[in-house]
Amino acid sequence: MSVLFCLENGLVWRFIAILTVANSVRSQEKDGDMILWINRCTLKVNWTIQTKLDGCVPNLYSVRLLKNNQEIATSDTTLTSYSFEGTDSESTYRVIVSPILECNNGSRPRGNSLDHSISAIPRSQQTFITKYISDDFTLQCPLNGSYTPFSVEWEHKIGIDSTIVRKFTTPEITLTDVSYKDSGKYVCTVGFYFCGGSGLLRKLTSSVSLNLNGPPYIPMPQQTVVADPADNLTLSLSLISFPAPFSLVLVRNQNNEIIHRSSVSFAPTEVKLSAFGRVVTLYGYSCRLNMPNITREWFGTNSIIVFNRLGNYSFSFIVEEFSDKENSIGTVYFFC
Repeated sequence: MSVLFCLENGLVWRFIAILTVANSVRSQEKDGDMILWINRCTLKVNWTIQTKLDGCVPNLYSVRLLKNNQEIATSDTTLTSYSFEGTDSESTYRVIVSPILECNNGSRPRGNSLDHSISAIPRSQQTFITKYISDDFTLQCPLNGSYTPFSVEWEHKIGIDSTIVRKFTTPEITLTDVSYKDSGKYVCTVGFYFCGGSGLLRKLTSSVSLNLNGPPYIPMPQQTVVADPADNLTLSLSLISFPAPFSLVLVRNQNNEIIHRSSVSFAPTEVKLSAFGRVVTLYGYSCRLNMPNITREWFGTNSIIVFNRLGNYSFSFIVEEFSDKENSIGTVYFFC
């Protein structure tokens, strides 16, 4: 008698991403580094200056702010940062930072300037982040430009068919102890006012695509199979694994003894995963695990262990001895 049993399929879309919270532009020049970004209605700037004159160091920074190429503010500061409140949502801003150097010989020459621009017009930006299983983190809607939000709506989509599994109405989404079902695409729609007193109301849609890496996962409850000594067991195994699973699969019995070791070939496949009350179709891996000529040490609770470079996962199954030998049907099938 041979026995076939298989485990529930399951996997999630894979996304590789970097989270961007605020609109920002970085200018990298030979004379320094400048970062501009807009947070709501405030323009912010950070910079560093590289000096080439021996015995001279930056002592003061002259900052010029232009709006649509018209100068609107100037400032001298010893800091390496600057902010301007009161941007409007229909303009482009240009920042020029000129260092004033102080030299050992008493001179105060002006160094080379850093010069960069940024648009304050609101616009959406799809972003990507990669995290790890069990991480905690917060998602913010990646909407660039100058604006004041009054509403944020989220939809969490997952799977081949982009199935909506959750909705949120908070400005941010805090995820804790994440698992593969938390991965997918988080689509956000922001209702906002234009900055600058125009009173215009708008809505824009953006998204954060979340990829999770971690140990393999087999999304299936414990299985029970009925067999006799010397039977052959064949397991159809499907799992989630980012990165890809190793070929090694171990089986341990209830005494924690290794009773089987196999090298299998995992192939890409479509699988199923239960996520927040919905069953979604995703991409995953599958293989057939052949376990020939079982002995009595297999009877009881066993564990199948699968591996990738980030860890391992143990799945339990029970083998019970077939008692009605006269009415044996020869083959027992267990379907996912």
